[in-house]
Order: sequence, then C-alpha cells, then structure tokens
Amino acid sequence: MSEVGRIVATLMQAREMAIVSHATPDGDCLGSMLALALALKQQGKRAISVNADPVPETLQFLPGQADIVSPDRVTRIPPLLVVVDSTDMERAGPVISTWDRQVEMIINIDHHVSNSFFGHLNMVDSSAAATAELIYALLQRMPVRITPEIATCLYTALITDTGSFQYENCTATTLRLAADLLEQGAKAQLMRE
Repeated sequence: MSEVGRIVATLMQAREMAIVSHATPDGDCLGSMLALALALKQQGKRAISVNADPVPETLQFLPGQADIVSPDRVTRIPPLLVVVDSTDMERAGPVISTWDRQVEMIINIDHHVSNSFFGHLNMVDSSAAATAELIYALLQRMPVRITPEIATCLYTALITDTGSFQYENCTATTLRLAADLLEQGAKAQLMRE
C-alpha cells in the first residue's frame, strides 16, 4: 500500500484526531485544516481543529473556523495527530510541538520543500501550489462529499498561497482544481484581500 493509501486507511479507521496547522495562520493552513476536519466529521469522526493563534479577521468567513480551539483548551490529546502545512512540529507552536511524545501516530501533510518529514506517515509534495491540493487529493480517495463548505475552505487556501493565481507556483493542476471547487459550490465572493 502506498503512503497516501496508508494515510487514507488511518484516517478512516481512527475515531478521533486533532488536526493542527502552523502558528500565525494563513489561508492555506486554515483552509486545509478545516476542509479535512469537515470531511472527517461527515464520516462521524471526532476531528478537533487546533491552532495556537487566533483566526485573522480576513479569514473569519471560513466554514468551521468558530470551532478551532487553542492548544490550552484541549483537555485530552487524541491518539492521532494530523499536522497540515507545517515544515516541522515547532512551526505549530510551543505547546503543540510537545504533543509528538503524547500521541500514537502523526500524519504530516505539507507542500514546503523544507519539510522535515517528521510524521509517522508523510504526504509531502513541494510541487503542489498549496497544501490544499494535497488535502483535495486525499478527499478524492475517501468516501466523502465535497460540500460547498469544504470547497470554500480549499478554494481559499489556493487563492492565498498562489496570490490569487498570480504566483509562479500556480499550475494547470491548480487552476483545474479551482474550477472543480467552484463547480462544487465554493463561495469565491467571500474572499477579501
């Protein structure tokens, strides 16, 4: 089984997990984290979204953002930790960076070339314009429906990490994904500069 296959199987077998993204959050880390959490909740999973810092005002329209908790509000760390859009555990913040010793499994999903492959399972592809591209690829292999809420989170992630599709990292794959997300109900008009 491929690494991606093992990640999908692990997510489908787990009952609960914490999904974390990097401190000082941006659209890609938040959109990717929230899209994955929404998809897993569709499957009856207890997926808690955790970030060390508040959601920026410009991203407070993201579906599910009101459910993000700070690390100090997590009373029991689940056995599975999914870290998105972070090159290493330290990037998630000082409290979360200590959780690696308290969990059974870490899944690392990221698109940065500097990623340290810190997870037990790693889905790292530096050719992806945003971590959202990797999350979408995972969701395509899971029995989930891409709702308008999930599509909005992923579309926002793409927009922010590609500079509204103007940066060099934007590829034909990125644009095809953006079109798919719009067809699946992404609310592009919610994005504000």
